[in-house]
Amino acid sequence: YTVNHLGRVADSMANKSKIEFTGQRHIAKIKWRTGEVDFTYHNTPGQYALKQIEIKESQKVLSGGSHDFVSVCKLLFDHSLFPNGELKLDAIRQDYGTHKQYLYSFKYNMSVNLPGSNSMEYDHWGYYNGSKATTHLPRVYIRELQKYLLGANRAPSFEHSKANILEEVTNGRGVTVKYIYEQHDASASANQGLIIFGGARIKYIVQQNGSRTDTLRSFNYYLPNSERDVSSGKIKQWPDGICYYTTQYEAETEKQVFNDSPRAINEILDFSGNHLTYSNGTEIFPNGTYIIYKYDTGTDEATKSSARGNAYRHPSSQL
Repeated sequence: YTVNHLGRVADSMANKSKIEFTGQRHIAKIKWRTGEVDFTYHNTPGQYALKQIEIKESQKVLSGGSHDFVSVCKLLFDHSLFPNGELKLDAIRQDYGTHKQYLYSFKYNMSVNLPGSNSMEYDHWGYYNGSKATTHLPRVYIRELQKYLLGANRAPSFEHSKANILEEVTNGRGVTVKYIYEQHDASASANQGLIIFGGARIKYIVQQNGSRTDTLRSFNYYLPNSERDVSSGKIKQWPDGICYYTTQYEAETEKQVFNDSPRAINEILDFSGNHLTYSNGTEIFPNGTYIIYKYDTGTDEATKSSARGNAYRHPSSQL
């Protein structure tokens, strides 16, 4: 902003005028008395990515009280493009004086690539499913006619939902952390199998250092101590809410409920597209110890917070 522009803004605010800004706004500098942080961007057509963060410190005080700032560290961000033209972060590098090193490099699943952002190939939950759909209208089954009306296949595809997902992070010492995923699921009932949902969740985190590979952590999302692997996934068919009290009167309290788990836009009377939450998650460590996370996902009446979590640390034992 120029001084004149800021003056016009101040005049407008003084006159209680409405100020509207259009277009992108990006932070350029954070400055304090003895230092500053400067942000530089790639300004290529259609993309505006962070290129560099430079940290400067005051080396001496100049006449008049100003400071002579000298660069002490630079973080550089290397980018390229995915096949669909979206931005991809490849690496983060650090320059500290004459010392230069890669802090992190990133590897993505390139065996399946995402289509353009205007693609119609998505499942009930909005994840890419490779369906070759040419319409936004879903395929609908009509019970009375016992047939489907023409429309897009919105069934989830695990392989396609992992398109361009982050798979590996390698640090400057050459140690690589790998992420292995699995599909979301929920138990329909005690007498039925799993219902498959769109998207992916982390199953293992593996570390590779040279020829040595170690599992750092593994995760399961089942109910503990169940006779079989029963998913703790809960299907939220109707909205939940967070309730809080705002204004108290002599005889009553005003109550406001905010919808935090909306029903999906799918009225086919099945579970497709409905929201999924997990009531239990277990994080397992290489020495056999584990942490069980238990979550209260709310009730039908929005009378309490819909996301309270508790963690329990257990010694090595059978889950």
